[in-house]
Amino acid sequence: LGVGDINIKTTPTQVVGPDYIGYLEDVIAIAAGDRHSLALKSDGSVWAWGGNTYGELGQDSITQSYFMAPVQVKGINASGFLSGIIEIAAGYQHNLALKSNGTVVAWGFNNNSQLGDYSATDKYSPVLVSDLTNVQTIEAGGLHSIAVKRDGTVWTWGYNGSGQLGDDTTNLKDHPIQAIGDNSSGKLNLGTYLPTELTIAEDQVSYFCFTISDPEGGQITLWTASNDSDLISNDQFTFSADTGTVNGNTLTLTLTAFQSVEVTLTFKGNLNQIGTTEIFVYANDGNSTRTEEVSLTLQDLADIPSFILKCQWQTMETDTTTDLYGIWALNSQLVYAVGDGGLILKYDGSSWTQENHGYTTDLSDIWGINSNDIVAVGTGAFRLRYYGSSWSPDGGSGSEDIHRIWSDNTYYYTVGDNSEILEYNGSWMTMTHSITDLLYDICGNSTHLYVAAEDGIIYQYANSSWSSITLDTTEYLQGIWVNENTGFVVGTSGDIYQKINSQWTQLNSDTSVNLNAVWATSGQNAYAVGELGDIYHYNGT
Repeated sequence: LGVGDINIKTTPTQVVGPDYIGYLEDVIAIAAGDRHSLALKSDGSVWAWGGNTYGELGQDSITQSYFMAPVQVKGINASGFLSGIIEIAAGYQHNLALKSNGTVVAWGFNNNSQLGDYSATDKYSPVLVSDLTNVQTIEAGGLHSIAVKRDGTVWTWGYNGSGQLGDDTTNLKDHPIQAIGDNSSGKLNLGTYLPTELTIAEDQVSYFCFTISDPEGGQITLWTASNDSDLISNDQFTFSADTGTVNGNTLTLTLTAFQSVEVTLTFKGNLNQIGTTEIFVYANDGNSTRTEEVSLTLQDLADIPSFILKCQWQTMETDTTTDLYGIWALNSQLVYAVGDGGLILKYDGSSWTQENHGYTTDLSDIWGINSNDIVAVGTGAFRLRYYGSSWSPDGGSGSEDIHRIWSDNTYYYTVGDNSEILEYNGSWMTMTHSITDLLYDICGNSTHLYVAAEDGIIYQYANSSWSSITLDTTEYLQGIWVNENTGFVVGTSGDIYQKINSQWTQLNSDTSVNLNAVWATSGQNAYAVGELGDIYHYNGT
C-alpha cells in the first residue's frame, strides 16, 4: 500500500513520500497490479511500491523483494530515471508506460513475453517494446498487453491461450502484432480518441471545414481555404467565425478533414469558456473524410473560440547549400549562422544574407554579448570578431579545433577536440572532468553547465560535480541551448528535444537532416541549423 508498513488497512491511508518523508504528491495517474502499485507524477516520472519479485518496481534488481514506500522507476536499461511518461498501466506483475514521443516501455514479469521485446526474460528495469511507435493509449492485462496507435489500429502481445490478442490464434506473441477485425476480415480499427495532441507541418494541409451548431438550430461556420490563403500568418492557420446565430448554450463542434492529415486544434483561453480545450480530427486517406464531434458549453456568443492549427519547426529559406554548424540569436530580428569556408549568414527578421569578411577558415560556432560584440570560432582555435562595423581576427590562447563557445556575460566556455572544456575568467583554464565521450556543445553558467555529447547523452555540471542525462535516442547531440525555464538540444537524423521543467521531450522536426546547432531567445523562439544550409525555426506552437 506504500504507507510505510505491511499491515492490513481497513480505511484509506495516504501513501507516504520517498524515503518515508511526507506524502506522495503531484500525482496525475495511478495503476494497480497484483501485488504492486504505480503512480505517474506531473513531471513525467513514475513511482512504484509493493512486491518486487520479478522486478515490477523497475529498480534494476530483485535483491529487495518489496518496498513499503514509493521508489522512482529507473530509466531504459537502468540509465537514469524514466521520464517523459504520459500514461501508465499495470498487469499481473508487469507494467507498461507510454512516452510522449509515442513509444512504449515495459518491465517486470515476462514469462509469456508480455513485455514485447522478443524475449521471455524478466526485466528489472524498463525496456522499449519492440516495433511499436505512434501509440496514443495503452492497457495491461494479466499476462498480455495492448496498445492503440494514433491511427486507431490495435496492437497486442503476450499470452494468448484464450485468444486475448485478437489475431485468430491462441499462440503466444513475443512482440506486438495487429489485431484483426470482425470474422477475421481486415484489421481492427477503433478510430481516434479525443482529445489527442498531434502536430503537422503547414504544407501538409489542403482544406478544412469546421461547423459549430447548437440544439436550437443556430449555426456558426469556421473555415480556412488553402495554403496561400490570406488567413495564414506566422506559420499558423487561424480560423475565425462568420456571421451566424446561436440560440442555446450547449454547442456541438463538428470537424471534417478533406485530406489525409493529422491535426491539433486548440481553443484560445477565453475567460468564460467551459468544456473541452483541445480537439483532434484525422482523415484516413486522401479519398475519404472522417468526422469527430465534441460538446462544449459557452456562457455567451462572445466566448465562441477561434482556432489555431499548431505547427512546429518550419524551414527557412537561404541561398546556400553550405553545411552550417553554429547559430546565435539576440532576438527574432537579429540572428547569425556560421559554417564551412568562413560562411556567416545574418537574419534581420525577414531574410538571410551573407556577411562579407574575406576569411575562409571553417567556422563552427558564433556567440555575442550584443549586436556590436560578436565572436565566431572555428578550426585551429581561429576567432573572428565583430565590433559593430566589420569582422577581423581575434587573438587568443589555444591550438585545438573549437567546436562551441558560450558565455553568461561573465565567464566564457568552449568545448573542443579531445573532450577539452575551457573556462575563461580573466584567463583560460581547463576544467577537470572524467568525460571521455565526444563533446559537441556547451551552455550554462559558472554554477550549472550543460554539455551535448554522443549517443544521446547530456552532461551537466552542478554543485561542483559532473553527472549525465541519457535521452531516448542514440543519435549524437550536437547542439544545446538552456536557460532557467526551458532548453533545446538537437542532433543527427533531425533529433530535437525540448526541456520543460526537468524533463526532455522530443519535438517533431519533420526532417532527417543532421542538425548541428540550436539557439533560442525563449521557449517560443528557437533556431536550428544543419547540413546543406538548412535552417529551421520554432515559434512555440
